[in-house]
Amino acid sequence: MLKVVHTTCNLCTAHLQTSFFNIRYKSQIYERIHSWKIQLQQANKAISKSYKKIQNKKIYQNKEIIATLLKKHGIVTSVSINEKKIFKQSSWTIEKRIMLLQELGVSNITPFYINELDKGMRLPIHLFKANTLLNTNTRLSKNLLSSISNTMYTHKYISESPNITMKRLYTNCLIHYLRREEQFSYDQLRFLHIKAKWLGYNSFRLIKETIKFIKNDLKFTNAQIAKNHCLLNYHPEKVKIIYNEIYKHFKENSNKIILAHSKLLNMELCDLQKFIRVLQKYNIKTDKIQTYPFILQHNHKDLERKIKTIINNPLTKVYKKHPRFLNLVTHYFSVVPRLQYLEDNNIQFFNLTGLTEKAAFCNLLKSMKYKLTKSCLFYFLEKEFKYDTGALMVIIQKHPYWMYVSLVQMYESLHYLRQKFSDSIIRDHIYAILYKKKDIQSEVESRRPEYRNLRKNQQLGVIIYNIEKKCNFTGAVVLSIDNDTS
Repeated sequence: MLKVVHTTCNLCTAHLQTSFFNIRYKSQIYERIHSWKIQLQQANKAISKSYKKIQNKKIYQNKEIIATLLKKHGIVTSVSINEKKIFKQSSWTIEKRIMLLQELGVSNITPFYINELDKGMRLPIHLFKANTLLNTNTRLSKNLLSSISNTMYTHKYISESPNITMKRLYTNCLIHYLRREEQFSYDQLRFLHIKAKWLGYNSFRLIKETIKFIKNDLKFTNAQIAKNHCLLNYHPEKVKIIYNEIYKHFKENSNKIILAHSKLLNMELCDLQKFIRVLQKYNIKTDKIQTYPFILQHNHKDLERKIKTIINNPLTKVYKKHPRFLNLVTHYFSVVPRLQYLEDNNIQFFNLTGLTEKAAFCNLLKSMKYKLTKSCLFYFLEKEFKYDTGALMVIIQKHPYWMYVSLVQMYESLHYLRQKFSDSIIRDHIYAILYKKKDIQSEVESRRPEYRNLRKNQQLGVIIYNIEKKCNFTGAVVLSIDNDTS
């Protein structure tokens, strides 16, 4: 039976099937897989160590802030191991959970309730009431909705049967509030209902303040809020701090950037400031960030490392001021192995789209071995000659086999011709780039007597004439052995 190993291609990140049909390569493949597993284990150990250091640092920084917050709300803490979890979370998250528990009617809030709120919201209503020592007759929907408005809500339409989970009750109350108070449409609420599993647990009082700030200052509509439903999870004070920092650096484009990537408002202030310093260091302007807002979800250290790698690479450093430079950074893990492949195979010509998109990269490789497309040829001529691209293409397309000449062959021939002739002469005989470099080089170095009396412009035409004469002027001299012209 034929065994198959599923691996991943580094160039296109597509899954491949490597068969063991040839028994000689079986041991080699097993050795590679084994070494890859060892490297993965070592990398995971390093990541876990660094993660523990980050967590310990976060606990040390948050301890005093969270202790003050708990004291403010009258919550007593001890030194038990379970309660240490509370210091791993941000003060914004702790305050959201405390306020939500208060709105639900929980009188004696403990650090255990705060830590286990996510698990508690998955419980049925009767079990949640039992765990938090609430009266069985307490109407939780009334408690939640009355905390944000004095309006008489029709609580009887919100079901509180014992089998319903707390999460479903929370979602129903939130949708009821958005419909009555914030005037959300049924389609927008339906979208929120579908995405309810991604909603966090936020205090209804904080949700009201957040929506007010987003509508008044950010000028978001209800449809935009429903689409960026993660905004309902954020603390309003944190949203204001992050928005002011973004506005300070990006001014009038700040709203567009936040609309394109709303999760930016959940960043820590220190991380955002470090990130902006990296952008300023490499002179990355606002218009680039607006085009690729997902760059903002990178860690500032990772971003700087990726930018340095791309800028220091001789093939991509020319794209530093390109409008789509950040596209290379966002596709970093696909771009780097593709660049390595191009360098190993001495392929000097490529485009930015070919590095970032799988289909474009495949077409780029095919154009170097099989049929050349007009778009690839046009881009090549435009990059090398800047102008008169259309006229040059017309001349090249008169050659019977122009489609079967690889871009690498054209690139090598063109750069050799530029060492011997000026650009104006090459333009007059542009079809010369279709011929192989070794044929042109051997003809130039042959130093035929008839070349001495010719001008440079005439020499190149005679050189191509002598090369074509070898195959009786059929044009097939430009073809390689492995080209298929059928």
